[in-house]
Amino acid sequence: MRFVPIVTKIESQKKSKDRFNIYLDGVYSFPLPADVVVKYRLKVGDAIEGSQIPQILADGLADTIYAKVLNFVSYQPRTEKEVKTKASSLLDKLTTSDSEIVADESKVQDVVVDKLKSAGLLDDVSYARQYIGTARNSRYPTSRKKIKMFLLKKGISKEVIEEYLNEETFSFDDEIKTARKLFDKKVATLKTAGKALDSKSKAKIWRFMLGKGYAPEVISALFDTIPQV
Repeated sequence: MRFVPIVTKIESQKKSKDRFNIYLDGVYSFPLPADVVVKYRLKVGDAIEGSQIPQILADGLADTIYAKVLNFVSYQPRTEKEVKTKASSLLDKLTTSDSEIVADESKVQDVVVDKLKSAGLLDDVSYARQYIGTARNSRYPTSRKKIKMFLLKKGISKEVIEEYLNEETFSFDDEIKTARKLFDKKVATLKTAGKALDSKSKAKIWRFMLGKGYAPEVISALFDTIPQV
């Protein structure tokens, strides 16, 4: 015979009237906010499938974590990866020692992410487009390689990156224009008026530009524009 837990008590919390303590088979099991109790239409006498409990608990914890994550996404754009990492960190801090039932971390993360998306507060595509635009139009624009590395680190998918950072949207000529400000500034610090750059200075510039993520062919093209005095 399969064992199915029964809701034996739903008790309003003393310090928070919009949260309830849920008892299964006479034992305190976990707390839930009022909207989750309503969502699952929980009432005394209900039988809850064991497989359903992790999702119910995830929804309950996500409600608490969502309120905290709102501040996290309010002062600057975030990616799904960043939000999931933050949600995981907050979940670890929540006290669950009085309950033997543990929430599925991935389910909690998914609920929080879905709520933020529904509220229009989380969009990886919008994040990528905004970052690419800012990086390309800053005082010292960022190379295509550096932009790609940054977005990958933030968890943006390769498909999204390639859609907005391809040869059509960011051509070789665009990369030359992007690199020129940095290149010209570096040359100005090393070049003596009326004289050609020596090999040591050229090597420094090469290392500097490579470190900024520019491809050798881009750097070579920039060197070709320097007058050979």
